[in-house]
This record gives sequence, structure tokens and C-alpha cells, in this order.
Amino acid sequence: AEYEHLSLYPVKSRLTGKGPSEEGYEQVSAIIIMHDPIDWHLEIQVCCDILEGVHPLGEKNSTSTIPVYNSNEDLTYAGAYHHPRFAQGAFLSALKHLYNLKTGKELNVTRYGKPNKITYEFAESLLAKQVNPNSSVEFDAIYMIGDNPAADIRGATLSGLPWQGVLLKTGIYDGTGDIEGAHHLCEDVSEAIDMILNKHVLG
Repeated sequence: AEYEHLSLYPVKSRLTGKGPSEEGYEQVSAIIIMHDPIDWHLEIQVCCDILEGVHPLGEKNSTSTIPVYNSNEDLTYAGAYHHPRFAQGAFLSALKHLYNLKTGKELNVTRYGKPNKITYEFAESLLAKQVNPNSSVEFDAIYMIGDNPAADIRGATLSGLPWQGVLLKTGIYDGTGDIEGAHHLCEDVSEAIDMILNKHVLG
């Protein structure tokens, strides 16, 4: 199999051996990015191969259009390390940039997840079904609690009422920079929950 030659994807010894199909190349219908890839070099190379050609991957330009779907646009996330780490949105930016450099074309991506409005609309519909599955529901407020202004809070702002963004100072947001229209600023989740309970239950 051609996958035995590391010059095809010269990054991991695990790629030696037989490829995904012993009887030829498999047709790829779509690229779906669901999580942060571990090996960016390999994933970007394979994605570009798929986008540029099909039989075999990357051999020639294809007249077919392979759709690309992305589930999360977060550029960074807050983890155990003291400085934010690159996330799935950073990988997508790298893929788009390298694809453009190589082909001269813009990569069209169907985007889901925060901060896209469709994600908040879907969440609101699920909440409404939980409250009353048989009739429509109007909420006074729905709170998006998060520490990422560009994702969590921007999505709530773009969606408009009843969504309200509650920005925490426990992760990406360090108390400086654009708050993306947040309705509330809280130190942590506990303070955010207390604020909501005091406003709607205890108050």
C-alpha cells in the first residue's frame, strides 16, 4: 500500500502498514472537525489532500466540492497551564491559511458551536421542550455563563434577548479587554449562580 511510504505522510511511524482500504481509496464525502486535533501537521496535510483531490488523495484537482464542518471556533482555552492554549479555532485558522496559500482559494466552512447564533437557538429550543413539550415557551432570561468573551459571551450578545452573557474571571478573561456586551461580570461560577438565584428566586 502507498501508505507504507513515509514520504506520503512523513510524521508518524504508526502510519506504516496498510491504509484504510486494502482494495483502493475510499471516497471522502465531508470533513468534520469535532475536536482539537493532536497532530496538526498530519491532520492539515490529510485535509488539504482531500480538498484538492480524491483518487488518490491530493493527486489532482477535483471537480467535486468536499464540505467542511467545524463544531467549535474557540481560538484558545484555559487549562492547567498559566497561559491560554490554542484550541480548535486555531487549528481551523491554520488549515484555512495553508489551504489558501497552496491553492489560492478561500476555504468555505460551515460553522457550528459558539458563538454562532444557530447553537444558541438550538439550546433555547431544547430548554423550551424541557419546560413544556406541547406548547411554545417564552423565557424572561437565559444565562450563558462562560469565561471566553469571544465565544461564550459574543454568542449570547449576537443572539439577543432573552440571552444574557455572564462573564467569569476564572479562565480566558483576566479582567481586561473587550467583554463582548456581557450583561454581568462575576468572579466565578458560584458568584454567577448566587446572582441568578437572588434575582429570580430569592429576591
